[in-house]
Amino acid sequence: MRDLATIRDDVHRIRTAIAGTVTPPEPTPPVTPPVVTTAAFRDIQCNVQQTDPYVEASAHVRWVLGQGVVVGWNELGTPQLQALIDNSPGWAHYSGPTKDSAAVTISWRDDIFELVESGYERENRGWAHITPARYILWVLLRHRATGKLYWRINTHVVHHIEVSGLPRIIGAITGQNARAKHHFARLGYRTQILAAQHPVLGGGDLNVDYLAEKALPPSKRCTWFPYTVLSAVATVLNPNHGTHGGRCIDWTWIAGTGITLAGEPYVLPHQSSDHNPVRRSVRLT
Repeated sequence: MRDLATIRDDVHRIRTAIAGTVTPPEPTPPVTPPVVTTAAFRDIQCNVQQTDPYVEASAHVRWVLGQGVVVGWNELGTPQLQALIDNSPGWAHYSGPTKDSAAVTISWRDDIFELVESGYERENRGWAHITPARYILWVLLRHRATGKLYWRINTHVVHHIEVSGLPRIIGAITGQNARAKHHFARLGYRTQILAAQHPVLGGGDLNVDYLAEKALPPSKRCTWFPYTVLSAVATVLNPNHGTHGGRCIDWTWIAGTGITLAGEPYVLPHQSSDHNPVRRSVRLT
């Protein structure tokens, strides 16, 4: 009868023999994640209509934040709405130096973009009880996953300046046309200057009906209106639908290389504001 030690020796010899005949598997190579070279995201242009009751306006703001990654606001001019934006988790903002500049705040998801640079320019001092001071704001954003850079411009031009695609007489009497003429010229200049550095996406309530202005023969268009001014330095890509009733006054333009819009800007469903938000599918390459 074999003793226990002999049995253990035999088992060990058998196991060793088996192990010597089995080829160990090749090590699994590490998985290399794909290199992301294109940044794709949704951008929103939204006029809140600050005269709406706070309950309605705040619900509108929260809804818009759920629709995109970058938002250019218009009429975000009350302390309550600005506080709502400032305290929205996961979002960062640039509002400029004053309450009036904060009306055209630019917001972005801070897990997707980081701020590199920002700036502003006041275009007029406003008109008591009629219109606040008007600003152009811009931010240089870096896409965290790809390192892509682009400028986002946002603004809001004075009202009562256009009818049927042409300047209004009342605007000339009140001085609004002169304010708007200066504003459009500076908007074109700022777009051109920034586009020489990085691609640009501009947006804003320009208070001129794009559909009416573009429909005019070139010889009859106002030379200082936005379509003429911006088309000289950028590609204007507005929706072919109204954004304020039947009037398309919430504009989109791109300039520089490395930026495209995938399809036509999309007019989102009407919320509490008298404007429809406009959503753009942006690609940085």
